[in-house]
Amino acid sequence: MGDPASRSPRPPDPGPAQPPAAPAPQRRPIDADQVVIVDVTGWPLAEFDTIRDGVFIEVLAGPDGAPPHPVGGRPAQTATMWATMRVYWKTVQRIQNLSRGVAARHSRDPHPRRPQSASPADPWYWPGPLPPTPTRYPAGMVPQLRELRALRAMAFHMAADRPALRQAVAAALARLHAQFPDWTFTARFGTAADGDAADRLP
Repeated sequence: MGDPASRSPRPPDPGPAQPPAAPAPQRRPIDADQVVIVDVTGWPLAEFDTIRDGVFIEVLAGPDGAPPHPVGGRPAQTATMWATMRVYWKTVQRIQNLSRGVAARHSRDPHPRRPQSASPADPWYWPGPLPPTPTRYPAGMVPQLRELRALRAMAFHMAADRPALRQAVAAALARLHAQFPDWTFTARFGTAADGDAADRLP
């Protein structure tokens, strides 16, 4: 028999077997239509036509779809004017109101009228903020506001396609990239009814 002091120590008891770790939850893709961001009174601040795979999609006809000016018959807006208003400024307002809103609803949900007067004699008088009204749509159809705020991609799908429009939209996207560097903006031209496009701009 050897010396007990020279024997190797007994390995510690590992104890009962541990169950395997649960897989990490998969983040569901965000798909929705006609989502409205509202303020504390329920008044709409911004509307998003479509969300597919976590990308805001705005479907636009383009300046070619605008009616001509009644005097002279010329287009009411040039491609630059249209892109500045519909692509640049509308997007700036949507992104800013996305952070200012308090809830997200479907566009068909009823919403109260914003108070127009502080006088009790006015028919639109309301003494204070209105409580939020519950949505009529089931859970999951309208994403949570925190989910929408986490998105950082927006695509513009335009039916029109001509060189002047491409140039104007590219300039608008460049301004958006400079103002919101953590966002991704893309544009597709000549979109068909099924969502296909002839070409796109990064």
